[in-house]
Amino acid sequence: MNKLFLGYCKKTSEEIQSMWGNCEFFLYTNILLQFYRLSEQSARQLLDILQTIKERLWIPNHVVKEFFTNRLEVMADQEKAYAEIAEIVNVRDKIAKYRKHITIDVESILSILIESEKKIKLVINEAKQAHLNYIEEDSKLKELLDLLNGKVGLPYEKNRLSELIKAGEPRLSKKIPPGYT
Repeated sequence: MNKLFLGYCKKTSEEIQSMWGNCEFFLYTNILLQFYRLSEQSARQLLDILQTIKERLWIPNHVVKEFFTNRLEVMADQEKAYAEIAEIVNVRDKIAKYRKHITIDVESILSILIESEKKIKLVINEAKQAHLNYIEEDSKLKELLDLLNGKVGLPYEKNRLSELIKAGEPRLSKKIPPGYT
């Protein structure tokens, strides 16, 4: 019975060591896209970890295709954050309409907000200036391509892909993973 339900059975330290020491690592799209969402330090750490298991990495062709399809959008989302945060912080108009409130000192609140906005805008501007422009020079992409060189599977032939899609339709309609989002 243990062989039928391996995932539910406790492993010995030796078994765990053996699994981690011999397994292959299959990356999926979001792992690759995380390089554009992580801080430089965290991205570097992830890349260093992947370098240590480089010989055991494998990436399905479709994952790389999804990565390139979504990469620019992820980068754009990171750029949009600066303007969106600045917009969120700008609440003066919403508070100013209460200037005639009988007990709330709106002027004091507005004064605090103005000072806070200045500090926040300074932090945002510093972060924006430090943000690397990956459109012009994408060192992360170069490092990823170097890491994944020879690690990407071939695409399915059109007929085989059609068969797989058809076979997955019942799971998709019933929302049974994997195969639906």
